[in-house]
Amino acid sequence: MEEEKETTQDSCGEGNGSSPPGEEEALRREIEALKQALEEKAQEAEANYDRFLRARADLENMRRLLREEMERVRRFCNQRLLAEVLDITDNLERALEAFEGSDHSSVRQGVEIIYRQMRSLLEREGVRPIPAEPGQPFDPQIHEAVEGIISGDYPEGTIVAVRQPGYLLHERVLRPARVCVALAPPKEEEGEGEEGANP
Repeated sequence: MEEEKETTQDSCGEGNGSSPPGEEEALRREIEALKQALEEKAQEAEANYDRFLRARADLENMRRLLREEMERVRRFCNQRLLAEVLDITDNLERALEAFEGSDHSSVRQGVEIIYRQMRSLLEREGVRPIPAEPGQPFDPQIHEAVEGIISGDYPEGTIVAVRQPGYLLHERVLRPARVCVALAPPKEEEGEGEEGANP
């Protein structure tokens, strides 16, 4: 009887230590499914993080462009007004030239004060003269040719005279300098030169 009990206990112990083949297979499939789901979620999380980084970069670029645009608006919002002020400054300059040698010294002094105030206002707003002097090369970016003059004193393509000064608003042309440009003298044809040389 004791031997039978021991045999029965041994059989029960062996049965408790092992699982049926079907249960192990189901457990293995469940683990594989969990691994696959975890891998998919990891890929999804990585893709979401990449989208987040791109969205953040786009937002920073948008902020930067907005700041730059606001700065441009701030710097050039008075462009049309300052262009009109330049015309007034030109007229004041002409008035000062008209007072040269006259007896109206008090009127001239008043005009000079207004003129200096206008120039000071323009300088504070970032307006500065465009370089334009006789003999200087003509630059179509900042100069406007109003007349071509045949000249032996200045090389071709250089400024001969300034008709109206030009100005920059910061780095932008507010008004081009209107100038006269030197043209090369016409070349005499060789035939004409030979005919003039022979009697």
